[in-house]
Amino acid sequence: MPYKVFGAALDALDDPARVELKQAYLEAASSGRLPEKLPLDPYDILAPLLAGRYGETLRLCGKLEFPGWLRPRPPVEDAHLVRSESYRRFLDDDGVGACADTCARYVESHILPDIPCLISVDHGMTAGPLAALAGRFDPRETTVVVIDSHFDAIPAHLRSPTGTPPFPAGARNCGSFLSALMESGAILPENLFVVGVSDYAWPGTAEPYRRAYLAQMERGITVITRAEAEEASFPADLGRRLRGSRGSRLYVSLDADAGALRCMNAVRFLDTVGMSEDSIVDLAGLLRGLVDEGRFELIGLDAAEVDVHLVGIEDEQGLPDRTVEVCTEFLTTLMRIDA
Repeated sequence: MPYKVFGAALDALDDPARVELKQAYLEAASSGRLPEKLPLDPYDILAPLLAGRYGETLRLCGKLEFPGWLRPRPPVEDAHLVRSESYRRFLDDDGVGACADTCARYVESHILPDIPCLISVDHGMTAGPLAALAGRFDPRETTVVVIDSHFDAIPAHLRSPTGTPPFPAGARNCGSFLSALMESGAILPENLFVVGVSDYAWPGTAEPYRRAYLAQMERGITVITRAEAEEASFPADLGRRLRGSRGSRLYVSLDADAGALRCMNAVRFLDTVGMSEDSIVDLAGLLRGLVDEGRFELIGLDAAEVDVHLVGIEDEQGLPDRTVEVCTEFLTTLMRIDA
């Protein structure tokens, strides 16, 4: 069954620094100071690389069309909308969730029954293929592995040191979409594995955040911290846990900030230290091995949270950014597309 690669480049954070980055891009675009054929989003970068390892098992399917001001590199004519207030209204109105619903319908009508491979910015878009797949496969039979520095099942306002300003209770976003998927029944807590978190609810963490975090884990979610994921015993331990999971089908999601400040710096959130490149790629190999041995059928995969503005920029120590290379290697290892 072929893989179908598609993009969903929603980028609607209201953080002032993110907005200023877009405004700087627009200023350069309006003055003609940008190179030709500049990639507009992660799909423009990653899809050609995946196509470069093309086989009969991979097809490029283009991108969902979101309004320009909601994309990483907006058109100049949308400059008046590139303001924190605009993005905040969008977020408050459950705009991320609405776009994820659009993504789900696209997967249903254009991708299935083939295997979706999503390249996105906002991790909330992962809800699209997962919701679509839940309509095709029994969620009780689907195991979901998310590699991420953050546990995206926590209300956004609980991540703020001040606890304000909160998102409306019904709003879905990149930090809470897993909770929404569980509430809808699209994924089951006992079938969800979140690997590489650096935002764990350690003692001393703000108490509302800690309670919310532990309450989700008490539902049966397996959460593995970054430190645990880099221990020598981790591959064998995770393999044992996954072989013991109920699901016979597998969906894998990579949030690029899983390698933040280690190997992947072209990401929207650089507030935690992620895993090494070897750990991330080896994890893809472990998961692919479980597919090859017949334990799972791979039904979908994605790479999210890549920031096109930062691709290829060295870090403060002069080390190269490896975001594109790691994401490409991760996806092709899972798909087993030979160079």
